Amino acid sequence: HTDRALRLLGGRIPSLARMPFSFLRQIGLLILHMRASRRNRSVDSSGPARLAEQRKSDAYRHISQLCYFDQNKVLGVYSAIRALNHAESIGPSAELARSLALMCLAAGLVPAHGLAAMYDRRSLEVANRLDDPAARAWVLQLTGMYHLGVGHWDLSRPRLEEAVAINKKLGDWRHWEESSGELARLDYYV
Repeated sequence: HTDRALRLLGGRIPSLARMPFSFLRQIGLLILHMRASRRNRSVDSSGPARLAEQRKSDAYRHISQLCYFDQNKVLGVYSAIRALNHAESIGPSAELARSLALMCLAAGLVPAHGLAAMYDRRSLEVANRLDDPAARAWVLQLTGMYHLGVGHWDLSRPRLEEAVAINKKLGDWRHWEESSGELARLDYYV
């Protein structure tokens, strides 16, 4: 369904044969976004173009999540990059905060820990500027997962605990369960 939604929005998942070229193109766009990060490059803040970019970012983020559970690292990282490229075009938003946090986790899988640290910082900066508790909980959960995975347990615990608390307050039981599960995994290791 997500693939069909992407096609309706003008996006798509490349074939296996086209993946290397598509990956390089998306990395190029990512670098351009990083270099222009201080400039105002967002699309119309309320128009259909912004909504389309939001939905594309959401769709690629969902595909990346599915790939995480399916152990499809290549498509997962590619989709995380696509999600971020679409989110970058709309500027500070919940989509941008979520996509930056997803890139923190994706960079950790590569592994590119310097990039992961940069995306960790940026995702928290954006989330802290928003009045969106659900986006903040997502950022805390994913960056907490990254830090858990690399053994930064002192950074992981407070993030996961805050994500659990926010999701409980919101009544978002699915994400509460995910954050609680990660916290239980941390308790197992510690």
